[in-house]
Amino acid sequence: MLFSKHRARKSLELSVPRVFPPYRLLVSTAVFGSFAVLLSPAQAARPLARPAPPSQAKAHAARLVHQHAAQAHLAVHLARQSTDSAAEHVAQALHQTHLAQQARIASLQGRQAQMLTANTTLIHARKMALLRIALLQQHLALSEVKMQRMLTVKAQKMAQHQQKVARAQVKAQLKLALLRRQPLMRLAKLQSQHEALGSGNVVMAAYALRGSRYVMGGTSRSGFDCSGFVRYVLSTTDGVSIPRTAASQYYHGLPIPVQSMEPGDLVFFKNTYKHGISHVGIYAGQGKFIHAANSHKGVRMDQLNAPYYWSHFAGARRVLPSVMRQASFLR
Repeated sequence: MLFSKHRARKSLELSVPRVFPPYRLLVSTAVFGSFAVLLSPAQAARPLARPAPPSQAKAHAARLVHQHAAQAHLAVHLARQSTDSAAEHVAQALHQTHLAQQARIASLQGRQAQMLTANTTLIHARKMALLRIALLQQHLALSEVKMQRMLTVKAQKMAQHQQKVARAQVKAQLKLALLRRQPLMRLAKLQSQHEALGSGNVVMAAYALRGSRYVMGGTSRSGFDCSGFVRYVLSTTDGVSIPRTAASQYYHGLPIPVQSMEPGDLVFFKNTYKHGISHVGIYAGQGKFIHAANSHKGVRMDQLNAPYYWSHFAGARRVLPSVMRQASFLR
């Protein structure tokens, strides 16, 4: 910029026309005017007159002097006019030069302002570009972090899913093995029940029915209640027919004391779910009895001296003609 300003000043200085001082113009104008008067064609063409008398010569000389003075005064006046016009031309030229210089300076200042504005705009654009690049880099970094998190979460979910699949496979294999064993277990249970029922062993027959469902009023393998379970076991083993309800069964057979009870005797309980004799089971020996307990537990074996059952114990009855001891089975 400094080089361009120096070059513009130099061009302005060279373009200004060279002006001579005013005194030089006056002198040159006076000299040329005197030469023009002396060498005027009218005087050069005028014939030489005769020598006049002295008085006439003096008057003629005076006239000549006066004429020369008038001509000199006219020349000075013309010189002054030419000087004034030249000065006006010079002033106009200087003014126009000054205006041109001011216009050039203004244009240079405008260009400088434009260059500053363009430079400022370029700097601002560069800053904005750098800011955008930084934002893009930050966005890319955040995107990478999010992608890594998503991949980590997906990997964890895949691992959990694989673990669930492995657990499901293990469960399925166990279930399949159990399903494969269930027919054998059922067959063995049915065989033991059949053998117990066929051999006339009341305790073994009752023990083989453990796990059966409890159904109020039930008298078959699909479901038993307490009196129905006792009636089913006695009728299928020894062919003994007893009444249907626990209260009626209590009055059937011979009453026996607790210390004389043997496996196969019936044990009765009172005030369990209603007033009076309300529950019955088959004594299995060693202080245990088998009965259809309730809808939650089904057919099971319990201790006779348990607090609940012993507090509701009502007595024992013997309904079989000959009771078989099962001590070896229950050990």
